[in-house]
Amino acid sequence: TVKRIGSVVGGALEYAVREGVLQENPDRKANHFTRRKGAKNKADEVAFSIEEMKAIIKRASICPHHQLATAIMIAAHTGMRRSEILGLRWCDVDWENDIINVAHGLTEVSKDIEPDGKSLPLGGTKSCNSTRIVPMVPVLREVLEAERLRQQQVWSWDGKKLSDKAAVIQNNRE
Repeated sequence: TVKRIGSVVGGALEYAVREGVLQENPDRKANHFTRRKGAKNKADEVAFSIEEMKAIIKRASICPHHQLATAIMIAAHTGMRRSEILGLRWCDVDWENDIINVAHGLTEVSKDIEPDGKSLPLGGTKSCNSTRIVPMVPVLREVLEAERLRQQQVWSWDGKKLSDKAAVIQNNRE
């Protein structure tokens, strides 16, 4: 899970560099995952420290690229896989119970995918055990509420209403 978070964060930061949001990828300067001397399995791997995770979350909270910041916050607070984060729809967020239902992932990435959720190529999770419910901590709830409000405003500019089937991470709408 920690490696997946690192992968999502690193990929998101690389994307931000390509899009001109960041001049350089700070992940390149970070300490990366290594195995402890003599480690023979994943359980012995060294992950981000609490301080490093706090720094990543702090940077994400001030990131001007809303979708990138939201994806990083979801990864950091839930451990969800990249495909699960990209396949997350607003109907998967249970606001009343402060949980996120993880039941599918995005299976294909294409410029032709519409963010309204109607054409998202969703598949199942990695395995049947990956279908799960994850808690939504208060800070993540705030981030998701702000992102939903932002998306509702963007959609209203086009005279449309944001669908519950719409993707939480909408890469092609600003």
